[in-house]
Amino acid sequence: MNDTARPKTRLLPRWPWLTAGLALVLALTAYFAYLPSPTPAEPVAVETTPVSYAAWPRDSVAAVGKALLTQKKYARALPYLWSAAWRGHAASQYRLGRMHQLGLGVKSDERLARALTRVAAEGGNASAQYYLGRHYQEGTAGVARDLTRARWWYGLAAEQGLIDAQYELGELYRLAPAGKGRNPERSMRLLQRAASQGHAGAQYRIGRLYQTGRGAGPADAGEAAYWYGLAARQGHDSAQYHLRHLEKRAEATR
Repeated sequence: MNDTARPKTRLLPRWPWLTAGLALVLALTAYFAYLPSPTPAEPVAVETTPVSYAAWPRDSVAAVGKALLTQKKYARALPYLWSAAWRGHAASQYRLGRMHQLGLGVKSDERLARALTRVAAEGGNASAQYYLGRHYQEGTAGVARDLTRARWWYGLAAEQGLIDAQYELGELYRLAPAGKGRNPERSMRLLQRAASQGHAGAQYRIGRLYQTGRGAGPADAGEAAYWYGLAARQGHDSAQYHLRHLEKRAEATR
């Protein structure tokens, strides 16, 4: 069962979607019209220099782009990522979106970054879905703050196992006003999913909920200490502080 429900209304009206799609196609077409025929870059070795990226398998081009991006060779990574993105590679679309958002190897372009991130998110990329959720949660990257849409995109990423999305969605359900999306039980389930995979923030939050009794159950100092301990071992400052406080209280009552 999904931890978030799809909004009943359309996320955007029909024509702005069409306009944005056409704009992205035109932008990509213009970009590729001026792409040079590149030579292969390390770490991938080929026997001959391809005439164009279209002759390469899409996933191979994407892998080269990812490798160059990891090496911080941004300018060299761009044409590979664009070639894969043009052919529907969602992870490359997401990486290009982040590069244009942060100005890595290119001039920062918020509109293009947002368009690429949305295309990647619609294509099923969990990281793009997560960042789109953050944009709607925080009202950044040129989008209006909308917690319903934030929950929707976080939910899609959470279903794919992205622990940051599970944590953020759990916090949204925890912090929402009563009658406007608040759901302590669903929040605890999501936080536990993230915490069980090692998310320190989720481990700390569960500790606080057990300590205060404001979660889905009564206060439990033992459970609080357990979750604080997991987060504290990862260097979480607040977890370390509250764990020391619990230990001092336990010693005083012996």
